Amino acid sequence: MIYKPLQTQFLSKIMGEEFYVLPHAKEIYAPIEGIIDSIFPTKHAFTMKTDSGISVLVHIGTDTVQLEGILFELNANERDYVKPGDLLGTADFEYIKDKGKGIEVYVVFPELDYSKELMLIKRDTVSNQDVIGTV
Repeated sequence: MIYKPLQTQFLSKIMGEEFYVLPHAKEIYAPIEGIIDSIFPTKHAFTMKTDSGISVLVHIGTDTVQLEGILFELNANERDYVKPGDLLGTADFEYIKDKGKGIEVYVVFPELDYSKELMLIKRDTVSNQDVIGTV
């Protein structure tokens, strides 16, 4: 079965340039190096800022704010400095799916300045550090 993401403000790029990943596990990892700028009270989203000033929003799932944070555990706190691949927390994606919500994890660049380059890193068990893209 092919998973089709729910139509959201993210896919229409209203919030900025973005991409999403479909989780294969419950863990959420840092997509970039930077500071955790803010964490939403429901823990379904957080913002980060790189050393070069690029802002990033990580949003776990679609319409998950309605779940009031009961499915999310965050290991990171505001003002923590993290690197790509650092474990930030976990989410119960099966429960999210059972509630009819989307399971995509969105990485959004609300104020992307194209004069700056951002490298995104994916960790895996083979190389432990593969570049998956630059913005």
